[in-house]
Amino acid sequence: LRNNSSLLEFKILKSALFTFTEEESCDVQMAFTKALHQNTTLRTLRLPFCSNFDIANLLSEGLRHNCGLKKLYLTGCNITSCGVTMLAKALEHHCTLDELHIAFNPIGDDGATAIADMLSVNDTLLTLNISHCSISDVGLERIGNALEVNTTLSELDINLNLNTINGLVMLNQKKLNTSLKILHF
Repeated sequence: LRNNSSLLEFKILKSALFTFTEEESCDVQMAFTKALHQNTTLRTLRLPFCSNFDIANLLSEGLRHNCGLKKLYLTGCNITSCGVTMLAKALEHHCTLDELHIAFNPIGDDGATAIADMLSVNDTLLTLNISHCSISDVGLERIGNALEVNTTLSELDINLNLNTINGLVMLNQKKLNTSLKILHF
């Protein structure tokens, strides 16, 4: 991955990660972070259900210096509010990522706040999937506040969260950016 100059998409299946010892996993994580930092051709990274790695920490370090990744899929990786906060910080000024899928992770309202802070300054993200992430109306309001200033996000999936019809009404009352075209609620 680090020296490959033609790889466009990389996917790790959950079952492939269970074959490492704890020490080997640590080595793999460090190598992967370094590779993500150096690789400029990788456009799509899919790591579905990789919950036995500290995937958020691993990626946040690599993403700070990566300048090619466009799509990141982290569905069901057991990322918590702490993990998504690290990811969001790394993505605040990321210059190429336009899709982030972190569905089925227990980020909650604190994680939604970190995502909202990132959305307030990020100007490349077009698609955000935070469905089934234990976000209530409180977190949804914070996302809504960020969408009043974010001018690039065009698709947001907040389906299957803890929000209610009041959350939808609140979103409807906000002056959301005109670039938001698709909202999954």
